[in-house]
Parts: sequence; structure tokens; C-alpha cells
Amino acid sequence: MEQSTVLRRPSLLADSTGPTPKRRKLRKGTQSCWDCKRRKARCTFSADTPETCDSCKRRGVDCVSQEVTDQPPPPGSNKHIVDRLGHVEALVTQLLKAARQEGHLGPTPEILAAEIRQWSHRNGPDCEESLVEPSGVIASTLPSQPVAQSISQENPSNNVSCQPVTNLGEDATGDRNPGLHDALSQRLLAAWPCKRDMDVLLGMPVETSQVIRAVTCARADSNGSALPSLKVLLQLPPEGSHPTLVARKLLVLATFLQGIPESSSHQLDSLNNPYQVTMFHAVTTAHDLVTSNDELVASLEGIECILLEALFKNYTGDLRQSWLAARRAVTIAQMLGLDRGIAPVSLSGFSIDPDDMWFRIVQFDRYIALMLGLPQSSVQDTFATHQSLERCSPLERMLRLCCVACGCFRRDAASVLGITELDLVH
Repeated sequence: MEQSTVLRRPSLLADSTGPTPKRRKLRKGTQSCWDCKRRKARCTFSADTPETCDSCKRRGVDCVSQEVTDQPPPPGSNKHIVDRLGHVEALVTQLLKAARQEGHLGPTPEILAAEIRQWSHRNGPDCEESLVEPSGVIASTLPSQPVAQSISQENPSNNVSCQPVTNLGEDATGDRNPGLHDALSQRLLAAWPCKRDMDVLLGMPVETSQVIRAVTCARADSNGSALPSLKVLLQLPPEGSHPTLVARKLLVLATFLQGIPESSSHQLDSLNNPYQVTMFHAVTTAHDLVTSNDELVASLEGIECILLEALFKNYTGDLRQSWLAARRAVTIAQMLGLDRGIAPVSLSGFSIDPDDMWFRIVQFDRYIALMLGLPQSSVQDTFATHQSLERCSPLERMLRLCCVACGCFRRDAASVLGITELDLVH
């Protein structure tokens, strides 16, 4: 019968040079730690971690031998997590300090993540779960090269034909450490097509989509003037702009590509990547870096970004994801006071009519809620008051009344259901 080898815990008092502290007498053969004794579990050790038993290592708690008089931390204590986070902070501080002293941009997020994973592996598997992934805070706060630059290095044959349009947050000398927003802008710009591809896209015989009109706060006047040209809508913001403005351009680009008819798709064969790949990559990048971050969307352009993403999901057939995005847009708009007539802060200094913007948000939310049979997020109809309808065009007035009717339909359906249930009870 095969016998399992159980390692004995090395005595913690063997290397002590001071006087032996008073402790209670242990029963002969006692090897378990305090935590295993409390849980009445078998205390076993592995060859790679002789100082920590398998049970404590699996639970991520301190392994304290019964030879020590000090009691272990009480159950539910986060002392081990605090200690490990302190080690991580010290490691990050040390790496950044060394980078500044050497005068370069410092380690890339991949190198830093490898260092942290190596440290967490030595300290147990539970530590790695409590660390921040490199795609989160650590990667966004550290300076890194744009993704487009690394792609061009891997494919030197494409360097001549396709180069990134611009590189925000890095001057000509390349000595400046970019901040958080500059690092985000660089990663967003890596998803933007190169200049040659943009020239091909701008040459497409496609009119500005009416979908873009719904969320860019550009109202058609009484003369029926057209929206800004496609070249203006797809022009990147100035260097050093807020990441939300760059993400907004990416979502507008994705919405434009989504509206390209199949009959004209053959004109895009000369692109470096299929336009569908560029379209989905732009939306994914904007979502991961901007629209999913509440701190970056608390503005007019942030709400527009969420609405553009919701519209994109709607036209791809993902109605539930579209409903979630629309619900989030309503929540942020209410938090900023848009439903009370307070205009949100604009990152580009653009002024809007709060009532008009609130109507567009509620209109889309009620449409997608009606399609899915889900509850609406707002029952207010402040955009359809007598004063609001007086200054609207006939088309705008009809849209607002239809939106009010949609809200009444949902309320009436609930009332009818309640009466039916009451009749059944009696």
C-alpha cells in the first residue's frame, strides 16, 4: 500500500538566539497549525512551501504554528490581503523610481505584470486574484508604446503604405511621460485606421447616417440643411484631447461603417483590414477603455458615446446589450440632471438644449424596452409639455408625441394586467 509522504514543519524556535518564551506544553507529535487545529483539519505540507501548510495556502491565511504563543488573525481578517497589496505597491513604486532615474519611459505593462505574477506565485494563488490586471489601472497609468507601433514593427512591409494617423501624448523627443489620459488616447488611436484607409473610406459615396444625427446633438433646421460632411465628422480631435472625444470618433466611425451597403463593399477591398474588423475593433476599444468607465462618461460626449454604442448593438441584433447601454445612458443623464433641464458639462465646449437631448435618450430607451418587453427606465414626459412642443418642427412634434404614447402603452398594459388578476381573485 502506497504511503503518502508528509513533511514536518521546521521548528520556528530552532534558530532563535534569545531566551525561549513561555508556552504551554504541546502534546508529543503535534504538527498542526492554529488554523488547522481550529478547523480540526489535517495539516500537511508540500516540498515547495515547507513554511505554509496546504490548507492555509489554499485559503490564503497566515500559517502560525502551535509552537508560537501568538494567536493567528481572527476569522474574516484581511490582514494577509493588506500585506500583499503593500508588497505590490512597494514593487510598483520601486520600478517607477528606477525608471525615472534611468531616464527612460520605464517598464511596459507586460514586464510589470510578469513581475507581479512572479511575486504572487511565490506567495500563493489567492494573491493573484486580488491584484489588478494589466489591462486595468496599472496598464493605464504606466507609459506604453501604441499598439499600432508594435504592429508595424512586426509587419515591416506595411510601414510604407500604412502608418498611424497621429500619436497623442508623445512629443517629438519622446522623453515626456504621458499621463493617464494620454495613455488612454494612445490606445484608442491604435484602433483608428491609417491615413490611406481613411482616404478610401472618405471616398465612399455614402451620405451621413441619420443614426449619427440622433446622438450628436445636431438638429436639422427648418430649411432642411444637411449635417456636417463626413470628413468633418470623421476628423480626429486635436492632440491632447480627452479620451472620451477620441472614443466618440471611433464610435461614429463604426456607425458609419455599419451603414455601408453590401453593394458598395467591393470598393473597400484595398483596405489593409476588412472594414468589418475595423468596425468591431473600434467599438470594442471604445467600450473597454471609455464607455465602461463611469468617471470618463460623466459629460455630454460621454452620454453620446454610450448612445452610439447602444445604437450599434441594436443594429447588430444584440438587443439586450443595447437595452443595457440605453439604461446606463438614462441613469448617467439623470445623475447629471439632464431630466431637470440642467445641461451637462461638454468636453468640447458644445452647448445643447437639455430638453432635446433628454428626449432622444428616453425615445431610444422606450423603443428598445418595447421591442424586448422590458420595463422602461423613466416615466417622465417633460419633453412633451405644451411649451416644449410649441418650438418644435412638425416632425419633431410627432416624434415626441409617439414617445409619450409608447410610455402610456406600457402603463396601460400594466393596468389591464392588474385588473385581470383582481377579477380572477374575486
